[in-house]
Amino acid sequence: MKLMSSIALAVCISLAGCSSFSSAISGPTALKQIANANDANSSLRLATVCCKQYSEIKYKDFSTIKDDDEVIDQKNDTYLFPDGKSYFSAYKLPANKGSFRITLSSLFTKTVFVPKVILLDGQYNITRVIDASIFHFEPAELLNDNQFSGTFTIDRSHYGDIHNETYMIIYTPEQELSASTSIDTDEMRYAKARALTTPRNAKENIPHAAWGNLHWKVEYLSDLNAQNNIYIPNPATAPAVQPAITAQTTVVHDDIQQPAMLKETEKYYNDQIRLAIKNNDIKKAVALYKEAKRLGSPTAEGVLIKSLE
Repeated sequence: MKLMSSIALAVCISLAGCSSFSSAISGPTALKQIANANDANSSLRLATVCCKQYSEIKYKDFSTIKDDDEVIDQKNDTYLFPDGKSYFSAYKLPANKGSFRITLSSLFTKTVFVPKVILLDGQYNITRVIDASIFHFEPAELLNDNQFSGTFTIDRSHYGDIHNETYMIIYTPEQELSASTSIDTDEMRYAKARALTTPRNAKENIPHAAWGNLHWKVEYLSDLNAQNNIYIPNPATAPAVQPAITAQTTVVHDDIQQPAMLKETEKYYNDQIRLAIKNNDIKKAVALYKEAKRLGSPTAEGVLIKSLE
């Protein structure tokens, strides 16, 4: 395989007429070419949302995935997220395989899907939001195409904890659909490979789309020191061992206290509330406030009131 890749690289560099530097080198072979972002985005506008709560989403089994590809398109369900409607893919994460690290990449074709990940615990509360602070643009080189890629770790050191990250949703924010990313053209990459003068057509803008191509890499960890972007439940939230119930034992079920909202989740909702008010979308801002309040935000109300002043 290495020999074939080397031959392909040599052929591409030696031929001035090489039309696709990245495809001649290597890269995924099953990419769906989404040639027109307008088609994908128009399809999204007409799509009907599948459900109103995260608990109503149909989650696929993630436990069998190690390295895999997935296409998000009109066959996927849609959901109205805090930052807009989106096609999405959703998974139930494995509970009994130990901690594992996920590298998620969104691959460029004629368009690109800008990923955002919501992670939920066993009660469908948001634990983390994986966004542009984690996903970075990686330019094409040798065996990789242009891609947005990010790595994060799922903790399994607290077996059976209801607050473990249990569900994962991948979607794209609505505001991304009017944006684009500038990348080197094939001519520019060819010129760089041969140390030639910069061509006139050095850059091209790749529009962001509601559909896209994802690639997974999953690594199960034996060394818990090897962690990336990991959320670990507070040991205080671990379920207590219940005493054996006898005829003389009376069991009283106290109300379960909602765990404190994570700072990054709190910031996420507050930013979205401010953005909705800025866009004069009061209805959306109030809906965001109510959801944040339900999840335990101590500041959402103040942010809403101040933004309305």
